[in-house]
Amino acid sequence: MSDIWPVVHAERRALVADLADLSPEQWRTPSLCAGWSVHDVLAETATSAPPGPTLSWLGEALVHAEDIRRPLGIAHDHPLASVTAVTEFYAGSNVLIGGKRRVSGLTLQATDTEWSLGSGPIVAGPARALMLAATGRKAALDELTGPGVATLRSR
Repeated sequence: MSDIWPVVHAERRALVADLADLSPEQWRTPSLCAGWSVHDVLAETATSAPPGPTLSWLGEALVHAEDIRRPLGIAHDHPLASVTAVTEFYAGSNVLIGGKRRVSGLTLQATDTEWSLGSGPIVAGPARALMLAATGRKAALDELTGPGVATLRSR
């Protein structure tokens, strides 16, 4: 992905639209980031980019949006090409969140697009769930199947 900013901006706009009518209680909902509320995660991603490669910026937009939406029960379809690019980025690096270590020796296989990565026991499921699992979000593990899930769950 050569220019991630249009996707980042579109994803941020979609998240803002999804959150426009939240109640005060919903803003305090625990996110998928331990110890952070939905409000905390949104505030952390409002207008800046994290340090690191540009794909980490897209990853932050997609993953943190899921950190917010999932606990609120809000579904959103991210562009699959963006999700798989972010998953490949995290699966190839331990620098930011240890994704490479987490998925090493496993084959990630998307069931909603023609995409797979790695070698070893298969972990299959929606691309979004694979992205979240690669970033350590345990909430996505129940969406995954295959002989590699137990290994991924233990990491």
